[in-house]
Amino acid sequence: MTIQTIGDAIAISKLQYRGREEHLLAKLDWWAQQLGPDRPFTSITADDIDQGIGVLMTAPAMGYKRNVGVVSIGRPRTSGTINKYLAALGTMYKILRLNRHVPRSFQAPSMKGLRLPEEPGRTLQVTIADVKRLVDAARLSRNRKLSALIAVACTTGLRRSSIQALTWGDVDLKARTIDVARTKNGAPTRSVLPQWAATELSRIKPDQPEKHWLVFDQRQFKRAWAMTLERADIPGSENWTFHHTRHIAASILAQSGASLPVIMQALNHKTVSMAIRYSHVNTKALDQAVSNAWG
Repeated sequence: MTIQTIGDAIAISKLQYRGREEHLLAKLDWWAQQLGPDRPFTSITADDIDQGIGVLMTAPAMGYKRNVGVVSIGRPRTSGTINKYLAALGTMYKILRLNRHVPRSFQAPSMKGLRLPEEPGRTLQVTIADVKRLVDAARLSRNRKLSALIAVACTTGLRRSSIQALTWGDVDLKARTIDVARTKNGAPTRSVLPQWAATELSRIKPDQPEKHWLVFDQRQFKRAWAMTLERADIPGSENWTFHHTRHIAASILAQSGASLPVIMQALNHKTVSMAIRYSHVNTKALDQAVSNAWG
C-alpha cells in the first residue's frame, strides 16, 4: 500500500500493530480526524502535533458509559493520557519505518519537548496485610473467582486485559509462574506468584482443565470490585480503580527493598523512568546503601 495521506499511514499502522495497548487504534483515529485524513503524509509538522495537544488539553475527557456509549466525563484529560496520544503517533512512525513503508532515513516530525510533565506514579502506602484483607473481602462476592483475580493482580502487577486473557496453559501452580505471551508493549513476560496467591488461584482450578480454558472470564466486575473495597475498608482506597492493583504490586516490591531492575521485570516496564517512580518508597535498599557507604 502506497502512503500518500495521513489516513493511509494510520490504516497501515492499524493493520500491522502487534502490541496490546487497548486504545491505541482509537487514538490514531483521533489523530486522523485532527490532522485531516486526506492531508499529505509528509506535510505534518511538529506545530500540527502541538496544536493537537492543545485541543486535547482543552477538550473534556471521554469515557464509556454502559447502555449509553462514549460520553464526556466532565473533567480534562490528565497529562499522562495526553502523552499516550503523543506516544500513539510515535508508534505509528516506528511501525512505518520498521516495515519499510517509509525509508529508514525518513524524518518524522520532531516530538521532542512536546511531552507534558506527569504526576508521580501512584505509590500506595499499603501493606501485605491490606492486600490479604482485600482478598478476604473478595471471597464474600458472588463472583467466586474475584478473590483469585485480585490476588494475582496485586502480586504480579499484570494488567486486567492480560489477566482476563490467561488460560490454564499459561499457569504453572507448582512453579508458581504465569506466562503472558504478549503484553501491552508487545513483549512476553513471566510473573512469579507468592505461595499464598498460588494457593488462592488453585482454589478455582477445575479438575484436569484443558490448556485453552480461560482462568478468568471476560465479564465486567466493576460493581463487585467497588463492593469489595467497601468491605475491606482500607484507608485511602475509596477511589481505587482495578488498575491500582498494578501500583500496589510495584509499591509492595519497592517497600521490600526490591531493586529498580526487579520492579521493571515484574511490571514489564521497558524503561527505568517508569519503575523509578516507586524508588522513593524503597527505604530498605537506601538504608542498606547508606550503611554500606558510611559504615
